[in-house]
Amino acid sequence: MNTDQTSIKSKISNLISSSTYKKPHTRHITPKNILVLGAGSFGTACACLFARGNPLNNVVIYDYKDSRVDCINLNKKNPDYLSNINLPDNLTATTDPIKAFNVDVDFIFHSIPVQGSFEYLQNVKQYIDNVVEMKKSDYFERIQKLKQHSKSGMESHLFGDEKCDKNDQHCPAISPLNPNDLQFIRPLVLICMSKGIHMQKLQCMHEIIDDIFGLHELHAISPTPDQNEMEAQMGKNFRAMINMEKEILERNENGNKDDELVRLEKLNNRLQVMELMGLIRDEFGNHEGQDERNGLGKYDVIDDKGNKNRGKNKTPNQDSLNLHLKTSPEITMENIDTMSSLFSPPPSLQTSPSSILPPQNTSNHHHSNRPILIDTQSPSFIYTCYLSGPSFAMEIATKEPTGFTIASQSPPIATLVAETISQDRTTVCTTTSDIWGVEISGALKNVYAIGAGIIEGLGFQWNTKALYITRASNEIRRIGFLLYRDKVDRATFSTLAGIGDLLLSCLGPSRNKNVGVELSKGSSLEDIKSKAKELAEGVPTTHAVYTILQRDGFVKYCPILQLIWKVLYEGLGVEKATLYLLSLPVMEEGL
Repeated sequence: MNTDQTSIKSKISNLISSSTYKKPHTRHITPKNILVLGAGSFGTACACLFARGNPLNNVVIYDYKDSRVDCINLNKKNPDYLSNINLPDNLTATTDPIKAFNVDVDFIFHSIPVQGSFEYLQNVKQYIDNVVEMKKSDYFERIQKLKQHSKSGMESHLFGDEKCDKNDQHCPAISPLNPNDLQFIRPLVLICMSKGIHMQKLQCMHEIIDDIFGLHELHAISPTPDQNEMEAQMGKNFRAMINMEKEILERNENGNKDDELVRLEKLNNRLQVMELMGLIRDEFGNHEGQDERNGLGKYDVIDDKGNKNRGKNKTPNQDSLNLHLKTSPEITMENIDTMSSLFSPPPSLQTSPSSILPPQNTSNHHHSNRPILIDTQSPSFIYTCYLSGPSFAMEIATKEPTGFTIASQSPPIATLVAETISQDRTTVCTTTSDIWGVEISGALKNVYAIGAGIIEGLGFQWNTKALYITRASNEIRRIGFLLYRDKVDRATFSTLAGIGDLLLSCLGPSRNKNVGVELSKGSSLEDIKSKAKELAEGVPTTHAVYTILQRDGFVKYCPILQLIWKVLYEGLGVEKATLYLLSLPVMEEGL
């Protein structure tokens, strides 16, 4: 970077750091009490971000290590992580759960590694439950006060003993308060910043949190009418092309049919893959295999309670849908050594609808893109959000502009969290209701960063890196649709939480990429683990997602992930893995 560029960057940094600079289109956010679980590098960096965003925010790190807590409180330094960063004055730390988990807490940010999160959250569950109960009790007390003051025009402040400023439009004594308003309810918001899939439970973080706290939300996103119409039209187009090719074959009885047969086979393969991934709909507006009258698939049945069960009580018969998909050759140690099967016709995969279509969730809870309406008789006092995006801890702490995506089933909650984080002038936030897409993208980018490290460690240059990242991005999207097609929004894979996070992890100095670099140098996985200061989540997540894909019969569609798994857990050499990947047969783009 030359002198002029450095000068321009310094001017921009000084401007956004100035107390007089205010982001356009931002509204007033009341100061928050924020608790951060975990004093690692990312937890410390985010705590620093929240504290400097508003000097009136009260930010507390909850940690187990007394010496580290004392150093944070006395010296404003974390001695173990980001030790060169001076922490803001309004950031403190504690080992006392009673002080940490109190009724005033607005946000709890969870930054514990995924593999230890289940046990950790079980241990702190009692404290979080207490906070929720205290907030519930406090809410109903204020409801009574609201009723008492309703006749007198609410002359006293409902939120405390202070007198209201008569010019403050946010004062509840002046502007009428809606008991449904989040500002009045003051719910606890649990924001998860951990990315990965639990190796033993084979669950993402939102599934773990739902199980522990009994939330059990669907976390599904309903397709918009535009999406439905586009998928239906795409299905019509493919079927029209297939019918046209069949007509050409019938008319051309005496000619050479090879070209037409090849085109027909390609169209059939592409149609079937898109049906498998849920990307097209039939002429009735349903996904392929769904009955147009009642939404049932061929092997869906209704049980005694009126619930729909997909393919559990009826055995597929002659009408079963046989898929003949173009897959990569099965990866075994033998064909890697000999390369004998690389260019032979790929094997067919025969699968019944009951195994390729995810089971319908029969829960009574149904979520959509609409904001959650809060019932004044029984409002919710705990909400969950999931934070992701391209964000290195050191760069957050040193005020480099950074972007986050906040995912929640409650759009008002996601917006509130995003606006609170965006109080720091170096931060840009977006929101979404696609929790599954955000979590899958955040988990899998760690896996593919290991492969990027191998590519870099072997000395390959930018062409190869671009090739790898593009195919990795495509494979992440494919896994998302194959495993969770009714729960993910395809747009998420092109956001900060998708391609943004993947690019940073694959090109920047990430922990997961460093694992790949060290593997390319001949280091063993055990040696790399023993030397690492912090866990590289991509290592256990690789095993977890491979197990899920193998269980559901989809592992053949993910050659890059297969190779990374074999390098980590079967001792496959990085040279052979790279050669195999570069020798894959020609495939049609987009599948």
